[in-house]
Amino acid sequence: MDTTVDGALTVGGINVGQELTWLATAGRAGLPPRAGLVFELLTGFPGTVANQAVTYNAADSSFAFGGGGYVQLVRPVDKDFTIFFEIKTTVNALCEENCCKDRATYDPPNVCRDSGNGKGGWWEGAGLVDSEKGGFHKDFGVAIAGGKIMFGVGNTAAAVTLVSSSSVNDGAWHTVRASRTVGGMMRLYIDGTLETWYLNAGQVGLLDATAHTLIGAQLGEDHVAGSPSFTAGKFFTGSLRSVRIYDFVK
Repeated sequence: MDTTVDGALTVGGINVGQELTWLATAGRAGLPPRAGLVFELLTGFPGTVANQAVTYNAADSSFAFGGGGYVQLVRPVDKDFTIFFEIKTTVNALCEENCCKDRATYDPPNVCRDSGNGKGGWWEGAGLVDSEKGGFHKDFGVAIAGGKIMFGVGNTAAAVTLVSSSSVNDGAWHTVRASRTVGGMMRLYIDGTLETWYLNAGQVGLLDATAHTLIGAQLGEDHVAGSPSFTAGKFFTGSLRSVRIYDFVK
C-alpha cells in the first residue's frame, strides 16, 4: 500500500499504527492528487484490535463495526464539507425519540429543528461520522436511526437535522453523501438522489466546537468549552466502506 502518512489511526482509544492518511492537493506518492480530500479510511486497516469490534474485510474493502468499536480522528473540517460513505446494515433501532419518530409531521417534513423544543436531532441515532458535543454547540454529525440516515448541524442555540425518506437497512450497500456550506446550505443524498435539503441560516460560520470525529459511534464530547475529552456511545452495527471527508461541497 503506497501512501503518504501524516497521522495515526486510533480505534476505541487505542493507537493501532500509521494508517490515517491526510490527503491534500499534493496527493499520495505515485498516485494522482485528490483535491479537497482531507480524510480517507484506508483499506490497510490492520483488523480487530483489543476487542474494539472493528474488522477489515478484504473481499469488499469494508469495515465491520460490531456495536462497540469506533475509529477516532482529529476533526478534519469546520467550514464547507462533504461526508461520503457506503453503508450496509440490517439494524432497525433507535427510532423512539422525536426527530426519527415524528419527522414526517414536521414542517418542512424530514427536517428537525430543535431549539430546546424537543424536536430532537441526529444525536438520537447510532453514530456513523460524528462530531457531536453535548448541548447546543457548533457541531455536526451523520447517524442512523430506524434505518434512516440523519445529518445534523448545530450552533449555540439550536440544531437542524435532515432525515432521509429512504431506508438503508435492507442488508444491501447504499451510498450516503451529506454536505454543508459555511453559508448554511445542507443537503443529504442517498444512492445519488437528493433526499432532503435545508438552507440553515442560523448555522453559518465555523463548526469548531469539537476536537475529534468518530466513525462508527457518537462522539459525545464534553460540553465544557475547549474540553477534548469524550465518551463514545450509540455504536453502529454494520459495515462501512469508502469513508471519505472533503473540505468542499461535491
